[in-house]
Amino acid sequence: MAEDISEAEDTLIYGLTGLNTMGRILLENGKQEAAGSIEDFVPNKITTLFGLMTCAANFYNSIGVKKRIDAEDVWKKSYHHAKVQEQVEELLQLEEEWDAFLDRIDTELKTSDKRLTGGPTSQNLSADTPLTDARSGETRRKLQRKSCLLFKQKLPKQTLCCECDSGNVLWERGESAAGPDPTLWMTTHVAELATQQGLLDSQSARVLVVSFGCREGAQIWLDQTGCKYDMLLDPERKIYKAFGLGSSYSNVMNFDSLLQYAEYVVLGQEFPDIPPRFLEDFYQMGGDFVLDEGGTVILSHPCKNPMDRPEVAQMVATISSVGRPTSF
Repeated sequence: MAEDISEAEDTLIYGLTGLNTMGRILLENGKQEAAGSIEDFVPNKITTLFGLMTCAANFYNSIGVKKRIDAEDVWKKSYHHAKVQEQVEELLQLEEEWDAFLDRIDTELKTSDKRLTGGPTSQNLSADTPLTDARSGETRRKLQRKSCLLFKQKLPKQTLCCECDSGNVLWERGESAAGPDPTLWMTTHVAELATQQGLLDSQSARVLVVSFGCREGAQIWLDQTGCKYDMLLDPERKIYKAFGLGSSYSNVMNFDSLLQYAEYVVLGQEFPDIPPRFLEDFYQMGGDFVLDEGGTVILSHPCKNPMDRPEVAQMVATISSVGRPTSF
């Protein structure tokens, strides 16, 4: 006897089928390209995998949701239908294979994230560490006391090869700060910091954004985002490496991350419009690190993916309470 499927459930099945079909095509094409020459596949042809963002956004729109978690709620309600269950299981299998493929890319290319993961990370940053001020171009060898560092990343803009610059944030405890930061997720994180300036001021915390990009690109980002925080440049990524922040295709392009990027596409969120010549390694990971007056790390949050930033209130609470290094 045929199952009684509603119009909404039929739309769900159709949407899941389309997402699975297009996602499978992208993955299989990627595997074929990588099998021919992985060095040729990365970093140019691998960007075709960002097409999953558009596929996911179309799926969300078709069933009237804006986020993956909402889509999951929809299909859980209809999971008793065999066709829905079949397509959901196929999607989860696709996710597993997608992530395994990207993890293999990281492993075979020996990306810096793979090399740095599990290794020793710096628990202290010398006050004499040379960094370039993105606005003035001057070299700063003395960090302010009590610093909060926000490390930038570069991220995909919307679908295929479009990227936008993001970074790391340095917080300095000792002076007040105000303003936002680079790339959409970084910009959003910095904007959240600005709205909580009172909490930051209560802990004498100063925020610094750290980027590995060039000064001209950093200035464009600062102008477009209206960021008021100081930005320091670490072009050789010495501080990035010291804190264990490497580049990873898997962390940036894994299945769940791309489905989360699609949420911003559905919302029509605009990304900073950074000229392509300034878009360097958008697979570089970022993070948030808080230093005390002596330069010792008292809070460590290396990002697991480009959207992974700690809650500002949680950071401030940690700053005010910890006496030893904390990770979360």
